[in-house]
Amino acid sequence: MTMAVRSREERLEALIAIGRKLAAELEPDGLLHSIVESATQLLGATSGSLMTLSPTDGVTLDIRVAVGFNTEKWKALKLRRGQGITGWVAEIGQPLLVPDVSQDARYYPLDASIHSELAVPLILGGRVIGVLNVDSTRLSAFQEEDVELLSALAAHSAAVLRNAELYQESRNHARMLRALLSISGSLTSSLEREEILNTVVARTTQLMRVKMCALFLLDESGTALYPETAYGCSPRYLESRALSLENSLLGQAARERRPVLSLNVRTDPRYHQPDLAREEGLYSLLAAPMVFQGKLLGVLCVYSAHPHVFTQSEEEILCTLADLSSAALANARLHRQVVEAEEQRVRLEKLSALGEVAAGLAHEIRNPLAVMKMLLHGLSSEAPPGSSQSEDLEILSSKVAEISGVVNQLLLLARPVPLERHPLQLSELVQETLGLVRHRLRENHIELETELAEGPPVVGDKGRLSQLLLNLILNSCDAMPHGGRLCVRLSYTECGVPLTNPLPQGGRSPLRERSAPSAGRGGC
Repeated sequence: MTMAVRSREERLEALIAIGRKLAAELEPDGLLHSIVESATQLLGATSGSLMTLSPTDGVTLDIRVAVGFNTEKWKALKLRRGQGITGWVAEIGQPLLVPDVSQDARYYPLDASIHSELAVPLILGGRVIGVLNVDSTRLSAFQEEDVELLSALAAHSAAVLRNAELYQESRNHARMLRALLSISGSLTSSLEREEILNTVVARTTQLMRVKMCALFLLDESGTALYPETAYGCSPRYLESRALSLENSLLGQAARERRPVLSLNVRTDPRYHQPDLAREEGLYSLLAAPMVFQGKLLGVLCVYSAHPHVFTQSEEEILCTLADLSSAALANARLHRQVVEAEEQRVRLEKLSALGEVAAGLAHEIRNPLAVMKMLLHGLSSEAPPGSSQSEDLEILSSKVAEISGVVNQLLLLARPVPLERHPLQLSELVQETLGLVRHRLRENHIELETELAEGPPVVGDKGRLSQLLLNLILNSCDAMPHGGRLCVRLSYTECGVPLTNPLPQGGRSPLRERSAPSAGRGGC
């Protein structure tokens, strides 16, 4: 066996050993360092580096790892496709062997002691993702067989690197899912609007490891978004103006009801406050609409501090957070409506009781006042005109008249408010009222069972009927402190004379000829 064959076999064995070593490494940063270190040792190079194309623009080459350099200049080096030997390899996608870098105009002088260079592309799925490069202080340090060897290492490294990235993404996704469960529990356990909003922006920032998170809500007109709360920014951000749904970046997410991304909000024409973005240190943006039961509530967005391409997984996480936030806000709003309805019920009960007391007192006082008026009238007719007795009786009569006026006002206030009769569907009224107490029933562990028959509209006072039904349901809840089952049934019964006879000729109904309206059909 010749020395050349033996050397080739040894290098292949070394390459296989390196492959096993790389396959065991799952951390991307550690893997990159192992690739460059293995390449320099395998080819006897002085130094080596690995550069990857930026995911934000696909043009800039960033040095991820460098070993063996005598200078730190490489840390600040930024090359583009086609620039330098490394940039040429990234652009063409072919290896390049340079025996003497001083004779190649493409060489970028990073280290004056370097005399030869070999660079090969990292290709994954037919696409260049980076460049693996080795250098030597010797002229013609690398041969054609080295090109083949380094290309084989680069091909294996690209596949292993992708596996490591997938592993890292899966770990990160699992971490996010665990955090989502925790956030979901926090949101569902609170019914206070401010607490929910602050929890959303703070936990979203921590979960997605971003610079800041902001939550915008839709205004009452439904045409603009205003900043409600944020985490990781200065107060000036929350003082910024409302954003139009028609011509803003966040408005696009709300209008189209889908996630919207921007790689650089400082230069994106859809973003209306680039100066504010620079002041706050904001760069890339991901925004997701907040929708609950088909109704748009607002937009949840996150910003990175550096150029960042948000992954599909990150989009899904933010959309899930937006959905959770929407549901939590809707529950808080429903809870507030229930509380307000309960407070209104208590106020009405107090007013009703007060009215009854006032009416009773007024009636008790009114009868003695009538007697006093009659006696005063008799005394006044007997008193001499112009006498002091007559003047005193006039004063007493005026004061009794004042008291009588107060009593009449009390009776007027104690009278019931007239009914507001309008056609309404009882089944819809029952459904609306049950919606107000849904959270109360869930808290009391009360199972709801409904049987709501559909029938013709009835005429009634919607507000009073709703209050009556709400009182019945709340009383039922109070009667079941340890849980139970609440059954709500609605049925219709005929309580009038059916219209069985056809109308007479001329189309006039005999009902129109009656002096008083009949009970008719559709009673309940």
